[in-house]
Amino acid sequence: MFFPGFRFCFSFHADAVIPANTAVRQSVRLLHGGPVLATAFLMFTLTGCSTTQNLTLQGQITELQNQKTALQNERDAWKDRYSQLQESSRHQTQALASSAQENQALKKNQMVYQEQLRDMLARAEKAEKENQQLQERLAKLGSGSSSGTSSDLAELGTSSGTGAPAQLSIPNIQGTMMRDTPDTFHIEIPMTEIFDPNGGISPQGRSLLQKVASAVDQTFRGAKIEIQGHTSPFTKLGAGSDAMTTSMTYANIVRDFFIQERLLAPEALNVSGHGSNSPALQSVNSPDTSNRNSRIELVVTKPKF
Repeated sequence: MFFPGFRFCFSFHADAVIPANTAVRQSVRLLHGGPVLATAFLMFTLTGCSTTQNLTLQGQITELQNQKTALQNERDAWKDRYSQLQESSRHQTQALASSAQENQALKKNQMVYQEQLRDMLARAEKAEKENQQLQERLAKLGSGSSSGTSSDLAELGTSSGTGAPAQLSIPNIQGTMMRDTPDTFHIEIPMTEIFDPNGGISPQGRSLLQKVASAVDQTFRGAKIEIQGHTSPFTKLGAGSDAMTTSMTYANIVRDFFIQERLLAPEALNVSGHGSNSPALQSVNSPDTSNRNSRIELVVTKPKF
């Protein structure tokens, strides 16, 4: 009986363990011993070959799986790194945009301040000229000149004989911003300098309002004072609140404080709420802009002599 697979397995075992002539003799004995023994021998030999091949393939598969796992881990690490770089790029883009907005706001505020400075310089130059004219008239009166004495005295109490208000002002008080016009004097006080987070007057606000009231009373005694409330168009109010009501409420709180503390005469005070209709700065939203716009503004009508 002939078995096709016998020669392959025979040569395999001949190279590995059993000498060639010994393997031949054993094979011949098995063939002489009968087909049953020969078949059993061949099955045993083939089984050994298959087991060895399976172990080799399993080892290769395990190694490939390990390589696959390592590649997947490396891929995940790169994905995480890519996500981190994207997030960092997003934050940098936002920071650049915010910086550009702040720079634009600063430029606009700088333009406003420059305009105010030019206005102040122009008014200072005008005041200097008027002062020089008054000095000349005073010198003229002191020299005993009788011509035009009455008219000169009348003009000393007015500006160029037109009945314009006297040039009065208040030295700057820290925490406020002051603005002078020919007929009125404005004192801007940010809400943050007056009120606490609960809407009441803070200890710092009480001290500041006392200083402002004292300066106004000493400089413009008897003058009419309008207490204006203003909110910022860039500040969101709470639910159920509107800008006009909020600004009026804050103005009333300041008026009540002046009256209760007996700092200013009640009959001299008037209250108005303007909401966000009259912002001091109309630039883009920024902390400085919101502080200037959300304010209490005292508008003092200058007395006429």
